[in-house]
Amino acid sequence: MKKQEIIQKWKAGLSKHKLAEIYRREFNQQIRIIRSNVRHRHDGKFITNYESLAYIEKIIYEYLKTNALKMIKFKIPNYKIDVYNLVF
Repeated sequence: MKKQEIIQKWKAGLSKHKLAEIYRREFNQQIRIIRSNVRHRHDGKFITNYESLAYIEKIIYEYLKTNALKMIKFKIPNYKIDVYNLVF
């Protein structure tokens, strides 16, 4: 899944845990396809639900951070923003 797909599904109402489960299934399916060839039988690494959740959270928080910055700049044009102390 690409970042835009993840954000669209999250906006549509899927929880980050459900998105992580979907992402893990798709990722591991791709690894199974790669491993189906004898030459590549040891290639790739399956990911856990925890690892997929970390990836999904990173994408969602990056989106929220950039979106929040756009909102703040739009509402208060002469306001200096400290990017490192934003709290969600």
